[in-house]
Amino acid sequence: MSKNNDNGESLDTRSERAKAMDLASQIVSICLMPLLPGLGGYLLDAQFATKPVLTVCGLCLGLAMAAFQFKKFIARVENRTKNKVSGDTRDS
Repeated sequence: MSKNNDNGESLDTRSERAKAMDLASQIVSICLMPLLPGLGGYLLDAQFATKPVLTVCGLCLGLAMAAFQFKKFIARVENRTKNKVSGDTRDS
């Protein structure tokens, strides 16, 4: 994520490829967020014989975390797009 100095200039000096890799890693992590707590819940269900309670709880927790991260991701992409459309070369 870039920051701006006092003059409003972008301090993000990463290459375009590095910025694209950053976006791709954020998308992958958002996709994995519901799966990992769900898998953890499944394994705990098997351990404690509480099927499907902990699996459902894990999936709900994962979906909530993914929704929060997705909201932050969309805001960041919209801000970046708005800056490019307005002719501003800063990358937020």
